[in-house]
Amino acid sequence: MKNKTIRTILTIVLFFLLTHLLVKTDFTEIIASLKQIRLPLLLLLLGLQLLTELLLVYQWCRLAKLMGLTAPFPLMVFINAKGTVMEAVTPGAKVGGEVLRAVLFKERLGFTTNQSTALIAMQKIISVGALVALNLFSVLMFSKSNPFLASGGTRLGVLIILLFLMALFLLLLFRAHWL
Repeated sequence: MKNKTIRTILTIVLFFLLTHLLVKTDFTEIIASLKQIRLPLLLLLLGLQLLTELLLVYQWCRLAKLMGLTAPFPLMVFINAKGTVMEAVTPGAKVGGEVLRAVLFKERLGFTTNQSTALIAMQKIISVGALVALNLFSVLMFSKSNPFLASGGTRLGVLIILLFLMALFLLLLFRAHWL
């Protein structure tokens, strides 16, 4: 009973917050901004976003499989979509989405708290690692404008670290059973 009352109160609060948001939104400005983007480009961007989300879901499924867990793709699409929406509406950005994903992994897939946390941690490590690799690649490509970074030794060091990270990613992707 208490849980139902809390859910009802939260639904009412959410309804009023969404109503307030819709009243305050300037839809003419949003439409004017969207009209500045050519339709083919907008469709391309939407397609790339969809591809990114599907690849992310595949990553979640692959990591779960490597952990010996069953994670059906359609259900992972649902869980990831809910997590993405939560990330968009919570001030903690990534934190809210990951907490919701952990709860949904437990509720919908029957994972333990440890399994859910480990899966999320592995995915975050891979995401951050990819970001670090991308930044190292950028440093390598644009380093000629900085005297310190333009030196051969520094560039070689960055290249070695980048190659090591890429090898580690490939190892994790294709040969995780070695670990």
